[in-house]
Amino acid sequence: MGTTDTPFEGDLTNPTVNKDDRIYLLETIHEMFPNLKLLEEDIESTWSGVRPLIHEEGKNPSEISRKDEIFISDSGLMSIAGGKLTGYRKMAEEIVDLVVNQLEVDAPKSQTKHLPISGGDVNGSKGFESYALLSIYEGQKLGLNEADAKMLVHRYGSNVQKVFYYYEQAPSDLKLTKEVYAELMYSLEYEQVYKPVDFFVRRTGALFFNIGWVEAHQKEVINFMKTYFGWSDQKVKEYSSELVTALQQAKKLSHRHKPVGFSSLISLGL
Repeated sequence: MGTTDTPFEGDLTNPTVNKDDRIYLLETIHEMFPNLKLLEEDIESTWSGVRPLIHEEGKNPSEISRKDEIFISDSGLMSIAGGKLTGYRKMAEEIVDLVVNQLEVDAPKSQTKHLPISGGDVNGSKGFESYALLSIYEGQKLGLNEADAKMLVHRYGSNVQKVFYYYEQAPSDLKLTKEVYAELMYSLEYEQVYKPVDFFVRRTGALFFNIGWVEAHQKEVINFMKTYFGWSDQKVKEYSSELVTALQQAKKLSHRHKPVGFSSLISLGL
């Protein structure tokens, strides 16, 4: 949960959470779930992002529509703004169809509505439940416990078969656990992971939802990636420092952290 009511004028490439944001979210949670009795020291990890809203004269941020809008300039340039991340495919469909109509070319309309995203070959939402059950069972047969197998299936969808392959083929002399190795290799080979922050933040989301997991495996992951890419000591220092900074920022307003905790309840869209 989060807020889009806070104007932001800082570094757009690296927005951070402030005390007012933290208090606002805790108060909202207390109002919705009074029996949880959550305190500031229960916060494990925090993060934020900047969301552009289309300005409307005389309205404050909470009153502005979140709907996306298309603008066409006098030169014919088409721009789309607003909207939500979850609606990116619908936004793409609208702009592509508009371009086709404007150019009056003999081209099909956008097909994104019927194209599954990567990992989505699971026979649709109705077929995912049975797909997940079968895949979790398959993961358990390979040696994964049920919880880890379920997590991987829900994270990677039909791409979990590739993750399972790396799990099964993991070398015996690994310093990484087989589960981490499988996710890391999949991310390196298929998800364009290039730096530790790519893996821990952009691929697994562990920095936000399981910060203890990041701290437990960061050293081994960095060492593995150093060998995989042939990094120099300088590169290792640079990428390690980048991850340390990300960890410090995530815990900036936290007093303690646990393997799984409050971070799964907080996201701040400023």
